[in-house]
Amino acid sequence: MQKTNYKGRMTKKHYDKAGIVKLYSDLQYRFADLLEKDTNVKEFEVNAKILDSYTSDFLVTFINGMKIAYDCIPDKQAILRPKYAATLDEIKSEWLMKGVEWRIVMEK
Repeated sequence: MQKTNYKGRMTKKHYDKAGIVKLYSDLQYRFADLLEKDTNVKEFEVNAKILDSYTSDFLVTFINGMKIAYDCIPDKQAILRPKYAATLDEIKSEWLMKGVEWRIVMEK
C-alpha cells in the first residue's frame, strides 16, 4: 500500500510480465521477482490504483484468469496502528467489490 504521490526511495526494474515498474521497498522487489518466476502468473501490475489516494502494491492476473491484489506490509506492528488498519480495510473492501481477492504480503 502506497499513497499515489509517494516520493520516497524507488528502484526501477523491467519484468517480462509487467514491463518497467517502480518498486519502493525490498519486500516489493523480492515479491515481484517471485511473481516473475511463477509459471501460474500471466501478468502483474505494480502500484495498482484502488482508492483516490492509495495504490495496492500488486494486481496479479493468473493464467486461469483469476485476479488477486497484494499489499506489502512493512512489519506486523503496522497493522496495529488504527489509521493504517482502517486504510487496509477500505482497500480490501474496494477490491472485493470489484470481484478481486485481496491478500497481505509480510516478512517472515
